[in-house]
Amino acid sequence: MHTSDWVSVLSAFAVRAPVLLACIAGLAIVLNKPALAPDARKWAAAGFGLELVLCFAAPATQLLLLSAIRSGDPSRGVLVSGASSLLVSLLHAAAFVMLLAAVLAGQRSSDAEEVPTPKRNMLDNAQ
Repeated sequence: MHTSDWVSVLSAFAVRAPVLLACIAGLAIVLNKPALAPDARKWAAAGFGLELVLCFAAPATQLLLLSAIRSGDPSRGVLVSGASSLLVSLLHAAAFVMLLAAVLAGQRSSDAEEVPTPKRNMLDNAQ
């Protein structure tokens, strides 16, 4: 393993540090907020959890790809790198969809909790 590989991976972790902190904070809020709708909590925990996993999996994948490119055929490494980048992008999109589902589940739950007040007839008020 070359020193430049380690520097590359450490910089990849450093770039993802804000996302890592946001995911940890999001999970802490979701798991410690019992007032949230159960469906919203599940979707939010899944979304933040997936992003948290990606904070570690993406740089680890980058390290493996760098070593594979150096030890083998560079054109194959480029192909694998592109495929893994696409997969990571799709997983990020899935996490955002889960967070959107959490927002929508929370709205649906709050709409269901609102009790409609019966409208009174103007004639009832006159009597």
